[in-house]
Amino acid sequence: MQSSLIANDGFAEDIPQPASGPSSATPSYSYPVVAVIAPESLGEGYTFDVEVNHAILTVVVPHRGVTKGQLFHGQTQAQIQNERGTIRIPVGGWKDGLFDFCRFGPMHPSLCCAVCCPLIALGQIYTRLNLNWYGQPNNDNDDDFTNANVNASPPSRAFKIMVGISILYGFFIRSIVVDLETSRFWYHFWYVLFMLFCGILIGRTRTQIRKRYEIQATLIDAAMERGGCSHLEDSVPFGCDVVEDYCVSCVCTPCAVSQMSRHTASYETYEGSCFSSNGMTSHAPNMV
Repeated sequence: MQSSLIANDGFAEDIPQPASGPSSATPSYSYPVVAVIAPESLGEGYTFDVEVNHAILTVVVPHRGVTKGQLFHGQTQAQIQNERGTIRIPVGGWKDGLFDFCRFGPMHPSLCCAVCCPLIALGQIYTRLNLNWYGQPNNDNDDDFTNANVNASPPSRAFKIMVGISILYGFFIRSIVVDLETSRFWYHFWYVLFMLFCGILIGRTRTQIRKRYEIQATLIDAAMERGGCSHLEDSVPFGCDVVEDYCVSCVCTPCAVSQMSRHTASYETYEGSCFSSNGMTSHAPNMV
């Protein structure tokens, strides 16, 4: 006998089932075929994670994809013993669209932070991905962050910097608003400058996430297909994907931050938090 797994809202339980199919070729680890209830409508090759007896399994969506609520058999690909306590971020495409910011409700922490405090939300993403304060891989050994134990570690240096900038800007703008009639120009000037600063940081982070997880510049790609340019090699011209990152980040800052936050966290399974350095509750697994 071998076990099959039923996943619902990210969790799974053992169900006895007759043995079938070839066993794993790896001697130290097992990669079982599992029976899963799809949490969402997903395309072929998409991966998501389920929790089984406090262990994390990554399931691959089979040919032709699945619809929400469908029971399907999927092949796992994570090394269960090595990947315990971690959830892998999807590769090859965004989890959802740029304008799916209300996917988990209008009051979800990821959306509230993205709208009210975009830099704090960005700092939470930095903590999850071990990035420095300007959106690049963190190679500073003196940083107080370790990716292996993100939930138990103190807030990362990048997160502290983002919180500090947000607080300083809030006090600075408040001092200007006291006499708004005589300082209206300066108020708008510093506001535009701050949003441009946010847009640059968010654009750099979006580019880093796309490169790390092999995500195409979807908006430009779609526009080229509509314009009859889908036959071009590599589809998106060199450099245009980076232009898209910065344009999206500057024009629709909350949408861009919220999308990155949803992609790098397992909100389908675990609750979000506005007041933690990684935007997740303390019991949530690491995202890698």
